[in-house]
Amino acid sequence: MTVSVFNPGTATSLTDVERAACDQLKIQIGDRPAAFSTDLLLQRTTGVLKAALSLHQQAEPKLDDKAAGAYLVNRLAWDLSAVLAWLDLNHYDLSVLTPEALGVHAVIEREWHKGEWHRYVVYQFSLTDLKPTGESLPPDVVADYAYRLFEQLIPALAREVRLSANALWRLVTDGLTAAYLYVSKEQQQPGRAMARVRAVVEAAGKPLANKQWQFNYYSVAAEDSPTQQPLGNWFRARGGCCRYYTLEGKDYCTSCVHVSEDERRERLTRYLCNHAIDAEG
Repeated sequence: MTVSVFNPGTATSLTDVERAACDQLKIQIGDRPAAFSTDLLLQRTTGVLKAALSLHQQAEPKLDDKAAGAYLVNRLAWDLSAVLAWLDLNHYDLSVLTPEALGVHAVIEREWHKGEWHRYVVYQFSLTDLKPTGESLPPDVVADYAYRLFEQLIPALAREVRLSANALWRLVTDGLTAAYLYVSKEQQQPGRAMARVRAVVEAAGKPLANKQWQFNYYSVAAEDSPTQQPLGNWFRARGGCCRYYTLEGKDYCTSCVHVSEDERRERLTRYLCNHAIDAEG
């Protein structure tokens, strides 16, 4: 996850941990700035969807309409679900995460990777406040929040880009499950978070639930490791397709739903080895 340099707001009541989370998750606290809007999630402004798709095509000009639609949901679901996961796992009030209350702002960022610049859209959010509750909500309540955030966007986008709504909902689930895993790794509690999001997805049922996505643990034995130390980590296998492979010269992504389990294992164990080499360098 690329972390933006982002002003978490001027609220003086935030703890250091909350400020760090707001910066990492691109959250602004307090009155909604003019650049942030509820229009994308509520779909009540003419042209808002076309403008959102156009921004993704500015960042990656090779995207056709279907790929732009997939990219939009893929990125928004990841960024927004990271906020949901952090609030849920740390027992904060989720009522700030409704389409009516949440401000959304999209920007294009650049990242230098493997000798070239990459441009992509990221989403920033405006929340009225952060309220710790000290209580864990039932999974079906969290599932309802996750569903309602995309309830109006998904059917509108499906009509606009002519992708099935079910295909786009699978990307929402991919973002939700990956975000919980990401936040849990930051907090060094992957088991707890994976169990939590499984319960949330199961409680949601269709269209969030699907049989394709899963969590897998991949490892490399010490004798096969470039560092001569055993390697291992949890990963989320996709249930949906981000359409990255449709771009010229691109391949299936590492956790793609289209690759076999054997190929996914080979790709991710290779990733573990490469990551270990980079960490040592």
